[in-house]
Amino acid sequence: MTFKIGIDCTNYIHGRAIGFNEYLFSLLHGLSLLKDDSFHITLYVLKGQANEFKASFSNLDVIELSFKSKFMVFFIHNFLFYFFQRQHDVILFPANFLPLLFPSKSVIVVHDLNFLFNPASFSFAQLWYRHIFSKRSIIHASAVISISNQVAKEIFYFSRRSSYVIHNPVMIEALPESPLGNFILCPSSLAAYKNINSAIEACQRFVLNNPESDLFFVFIGNWKPSAFNHLDLCKRIKMLGFVSISSRLKLFSTCSAVLVPSYYEGFGMPYLESLICAKPLICCDIPIAREVVGSYPYFIGEPFGAQQIFLALNTIYQTNFRVRPFDPKFVANVQPENAAKKYLNILQSLFLSSLKGDS
Repeated sequence: MTFKIGIDCTNYIHGRAIGFNEYLFSLLHGLSLLKDDSFHITLYVLKGQANEFKASFSNLDVIELSFKSKFMVFFIHNFLFYFFQRQHDVILFPANFLPLLFPSKSVIVVHDLNFLFNPASFSFAQLWYRHIFSKRSIIHASAVISISNQVAKEIFYFSRRSSYVIHNPVMIEALPESPLGNFILCPSSLAAYKNINSAIEACQRFVLNNPESDLFFVFIGNWKPSAFNHLDLCKRIKMLGFVSISSRLKLFSTCSAVLVPSYYEGFGMPYLESLICAKPLICCDIPIAREVVGSYPYFIGEPFGAQQIFLALNTIYQTNFRVRPFDPKFVANVQPENAAKKYLNILQSLFLSSLKGDS
């Protein structure tokens, strides 16, 4: 009997939510490597996204839903998947929320419960939605996957429910023989907890205090460079905004170091991306960083402001960007195929338990 899996990919939108997009493509890459006749996967994607999925995962079925507006995305997610359940043994929802009309066998992936710890980053409506629907989703899902031990603790604190911990798969590979550029890369969104304004201030201060250096700083993320037009930035600070996957890989492979100034993360994919590309990492000393990459980073101390980031930049500069040793298990743990096997085990266990219940 073929095990049929449906995956809701409607949260994928090219050029947005870059962390989620990377996670989803890495997971699907792992599943496509494992694909055999024992299971069948159908991806549900938004209008205009199908070609990208088909080109990357030719052995997975892709169904393009003929809607694109925010309202229709809400409608698709919350109502249509209930009617798709007859076509699948289990449906995976990889973006935090279960539909209002949830399928009988459904699994959600919780990436963080950030609204509990950084409420200032959300509007009143966003907070209300997340408080109500996050708890409802976690309680009613057939199984819950959390992307780190830190998130698993948050889930249990919030709902008293245990979850399966599977670290995010990371698909990036360093480019061979890439000439180094004299710059520090900062991948970040504009959310307040990402701390990008403090990072910019620290970089400005570094440039002023090190006039003999020609080191410059490159900021990328799911935003437009015009978002920073109001700032009087020095020429050695480049705001690129959204870049393609290939350009992002080139930047990671050629930079001198990676700066991740956020003081909250559910997982922190740039931590692993810097490690895989053998780049020294500067990040805040928070529990998730210790969980994902141990003592590999050059840590930013509390309270994680511009002064602390500036001091960390000086430290790494004085070491001539020395790469610290790391435990190979950190990389092995996030290989897409390894993560995909863990997902399949959970999905298949639900399928088998439903068969026992029917017999």
